[in-house]
Amino acid sequence: MVSKEGAIYFVILLLLSSYLMFFRLGASSLKGGEANHAVVSKHVADTGELYPLYMISMDPRAEKRYYCMKPPLKIWAEALAFHYLSYNEFSARIVDAIFGVLTVLLVYVMVSLIFGHPTLGLLASMITLAFPPIIISHCFRHGNQDSALVFFYTAAILFYLLYKKRDSRLSFCLSVVSMVLGLLVKDVFLLFFGFSTILGEFLILNRNPRAIFTTRNLALVAIPLLSYVSYKIYSGVATHGVCLSRFFKPPFILSLGEHKPRYIKGFAYYLNLLYKFYGVFFLLTFLAILRKYPARFMRSPRNDPEERDLDWNLALFTLFICLLYVLAISIPIYKVKRYLYPVIPGLAVAMSFFIWTFIRSMINAKAKALLILVLAIFMAVSYTHLRAH
Repeated sequence: MVSKEGAIYFVILLLLSSYLMFFRLGASSLKGGEANHAVVSKHVADTGELYPLYMISMDPRAEKRYYCMKPPLKIWAEALAFHYLSYNEFSARIVDAIFGVLTVLLVYVMVSLIFGHPTLGLLASMITLAFPPIIISHCFRHGNQDSALVFFYTAAILFYLLYKKRDSRLSFCLSVVSMVLGLLVKDVFLLFFGFSTILGEFLILNRNPRAIFTTRNLALVAIPLLSYVSYKIYSGVATHGVCLSRFFKPPFILSLGEHKPRYIKGFAYYLNLLYKFYGVFFLLTFLAILRKYPARFMRSPRNDPEERDLDWNLALFTLFICLLYVLAISIPIYKVKRYLYPVIPGLAVAMSFFIWTFIRSMINAKAKALLILVLAIFMAVSYTHLRAH
């Protein structure tokens, strides 16, 4: 049963996210990667050839060549937009804008279901939208694969949280399906999710080592991995071996040859970028965790009664796997902002829970009102920055 409050929040988020995603969406010309993807999608729309994908040169004398840079799912969606609308900038970006709106609404609905508070879902969605680059740079308003990757990575996290909360097989299956679809959008990024999830479950949700080697955990890693390998083999056969070589050289390995990896420095760069836009939220998150666990590292966590608080552990689990992802991408990839985008909604979910509990725990009504006002001003400044771009 949907409450009146929940329905109002849903409509507010739908209108706000639609405005931010679609306003003047086709005003600027296509550049760089989005122009290349549009060329590939246009060829699919014109010929109806779903696979293999081809990069068509503007020179009619040049031969067409196979397009092996990205998997086909986002290309197919963009081709549908070209087929039913027209060949212009708006059609090239409409799929990304739709994924943006769906991501915001998915965060709201799933957080409301997991934690049982529509207001908490609203806060998580608003924090997601308060990260300016996710709207204005190479994501929800840009004809690239990042928007779809953000959506499927977020769906994988949230459905897994719902599975842990309600022990729902359907939620687990949807999490795995989201991972597979994400792999058909942008290569190997979601393969990391399965391993980080198992590690996070062992360290935070379940301290029993035997729990790691379960059928579901095996499926969480094996099904996406086998799907990815199967796609690569099929891709190699369909392109007569041209695209198969990229199976051994995914983008994160190719990037090692472009610059020297900077491990800790790269991790510090990404954390600094997050703090630049999410400083207030990170500060409140730290205060909430410190308030909840004032002596967390001074006593054995196994004897801590707060360990039994499932909602807190789910939020800590989400924060852990998101930061683990940031650490992973900082090793081979240095100062590439768009690789940070997939974890923004997950971080927003974790931070919103900690901020929500911190505000509710405050006794002084004036201090609580002042904190809410500060958060509102911070978000308003973020949205003003978005509108300026």
